[in-house]
Amino acid sequence: MLTIAYTSEKGGVVKTGSTTMHAVLLATALAAVGKHVLVFDIDPQGHTGKLLGHPREKHVGPTIKDVILDETGAVTIKDVIVPTYIDPETARFVDVKQATGKLVRGPDLVPITLAANTLDFDMKSKLDYWPDRIHEILQPLQEDYAYGLFDCPPGLLAPTMSVYSAVNFLAFPITPDVLGVEGFQGAVSAMQRAQKRNTTLRAAGAFFTKVHTWRTDKDVMEQVASLIQQSKLDVPLFETTVPESKDYNEAITEDGSLVVLSRPDSKCARAYWYILDNLLERVGGPAQPLIKSAVTAMREEEQKAEEERKLSRKVARKGV
Repeated sequence: MLTIAYTSEKGGVVKTGSTTMHAVLLATALAAVGKHVLVFDIDPQGHTGKLLGHPREKHVGPTIKDVILDETGAVTIKDVIVPTYIDPETARFVDVKQATGKLVRGPDLVPITLAANTLDFDMKSKLDYWPDRIHEILQPLQEDYAYGLFDCPPGLLAPTMSVYSAVNFLAFPITPDVLGVEGFQGAVSAMQRAQKRNTTLRAAGAFFTKVHTWRTDKDVMEQVASLIQQSKLDVPLFETTVPESKDYNEAITEDGSLVVLSRPDSKCARAYWYILDNLLERVGGPAQPLIKSAVTAMREEEQKAEEERKLSRKVARKGV
């Protein structure tokens, strides 16, 4: 299982959205070849679970918190995994018990609830050695899943740092503003410290979210690119950015879905495809050729459409 954590010291940079979008794209791409994806919700807000059709208030049973704090083995990670399913007709996540018709397997979920608000204190006060706890938990899952994606909470407390000690890669969403950049810098510094313990940890890449056409956004993005180059950080900064988009919000509020499912042709949805393609160039794994093929087709389609628009404008100018 290849593992990626989406992280920043700052909240509001679209960690949860990026985790869920990429988990869904990976899961649907791999479904045809019988491989699966697991999402770990580490943020007590539980928004990853909500976007995947499993809101925290409806969860019954143990969660990731119980697994982390139980070192006896009475509650294991496999005890808390919840499968998710997508109705291809509505592009929504549905309860398999209430659904009719054929469903598509979504990513499996390790849920969390608000009870995990105390997890930082609990890990530090109740565990013998908390930094390696997530690493220990992952071991029984290595052959069960192709990818494991983590939605980390804001900040760099014990749960997040334990994730850093366990995963293969970190992905850094950044908003193009001063606070977003500071959140990125804090997470990169924490990664460098964690690499002393987890020698296989690498950056999968960084990418900008909530991007406007404003000059200030462009200036901030150029500053970050310069910072990475001057600091000689081994952190690829992707050219593709996720725009601030009404499609993203309307997919959730109006469609009851995710933009990559209900509005797949939108600029926002395609941005998530392209960024996932970039990430997999570093991460690898069985989904890489599948995602690469889909993205290549999308880019060829966009290029053809652009050539047709240019031709149409040229004809229109001649007709004037």
